[in-house]
Amino acid sequence: MDLDYTSDSVIHESLIATGILSTILIQNADGSLQIDLSGTNGIMTKKNGKNAIELAGTILKFYDWDGDGGHIGRLY
Repeated sequence: MDLDYTSDSVIHESLIATGILSTILIQNADGSLQIDLSGTNGIMTKKNGKNAIELAGTILKFYDWDGDGGHIGRLY
């Protein structure tokens, strides 16, 4: 496997294999979609900085990310 690093520390590789990957935040290139793993209760996804979907244990919570950001529903 050939790894290529650029001067801004970006890794260019088509396949990176790892056993355990520890991270706090995953986001797309412009930051408009984020998966926040920093909490201890689960996973929070955000759209344009507003809560969108939260997975907390066995509960899936939905938020109005296109409006006021309030909680709009959940699945158990």
